[in-house]
Amino acid sequence: MTLPTVWRFFLRCSSTLLIAGLLVVSGHAQAPAKKTTATMAMSWAFEGSHIGYLTALEKGLYKAQGIDLKVVRGFGAGDTIRRLITGDIDFGIVDASLMIRAASEDQKNELVTVAMIFQSSPYNVIYAKGRNIKGVADLSTAKFGNTGGSAGTLYPQFLQTALKGQPTDKATIVQLDPAVRISALLKGEVDVVASVLFEWPHIQKVAKLSNVEFGTINFSDNGFDPYTYGIVVKRELLTTQPELVRAVVKASLEGWAMVCNDRPAASELLAKYEPDVGKEGLPEEIKIAVERIAPRGADAPKGLGTMSVARWDDTYRTAVQAFKIGKPVPLDKVYDLSFLPGTPIVGKCS
Repeated sequence: MTLPTVWRFFLRCSSTLLIAGLLVVSGHAQAPAKKTTATMAMSWAFEGSHIGYLTALEKGLYKAQGIDLKVVRGFGAGDTIRRLITGDIDFGIVDASLMIRAASEDQKNELVTVAMIFQSSPYNVIYAKGRNIKGVADLSTAKFGNTGGSAGTLYPQFLQTALKGQPTDKATIVQLDPAVRISALLKGEVDVVASVLFEWPHIQKVAKLSNVEFGTINFSDNGFDPYTYGIVVKRELLTTQPELVRAVVKASLEGWAMVCNDRPAASELLAKYEPDVGKEGLPEEIKIAVERIAPRGADAPKGLGTMSVARWDDTYRTAVQAFKIGKPVPLDKVYDLSFLPGTPIVGKCS
């Protein structure tokens, strides 16, 4: 006994619709949903080097791109990198050299810089004036207190560059706990320690209270200028959510442009995120940041966040040498220019 024609037709259609529905559901399960929420972490507590992202957040620039972005402080670059790899955060503000080391150590979790915010290094060394250090040449015999981190690890390469071939064999390095860095310098236990320029206004205040005057020798002023802080993501995010990455990069760069265009407002905003720091030093933090984010030379017309192959090559070789990386990740894997805005974003940043 056969089914009536109408029923056979109905069953065939129902089966076809069911299979089609399963295929559609399966297809949606494989394709990631568009992400509109994300988290960005700094490498440490909020400071002047983060003001562009905080401005973009407070001025609604991320929301204007359709992104609900949470901007949070960091607890060290290593922790920010770990959170990127585990997926706890989507975007991290990480030093380029540390990122190259991390990417080399864990090449299955590819880390990529999609915008280089700082075009000039904010790293420096500080010393007590009137003692053993009067200028760069005196570093050849100086005792350096190494507290780790990017600036400390890169110090030997900086020293070789700054001394322009002079012998460095009489220079010494001692390990210091970060907590005693400034006190060791004040007591004369070391001659120089590494620093980040955003600390400078506040370190000067500490020195003044101790009746000591500090001096600074900047890495970038002495020919040593690798890339430092940029926006880093996992490559997985580039392939699954490219528009999210583009939106966050664009809004972040717009935030930095706003900082350049209205520095007093940026200082007021930074006070909200650095409540334990004296407000008198915050304009100097903003000035330091603004002076180091504008592209220079041939890169100048390319706008904020730009990156060049030549400078990445220099940074890559510096990182491999400084961290003694045996099997570095290929250079072309650590950055991607394609997520920068098509129209350059500029501001009064010079």
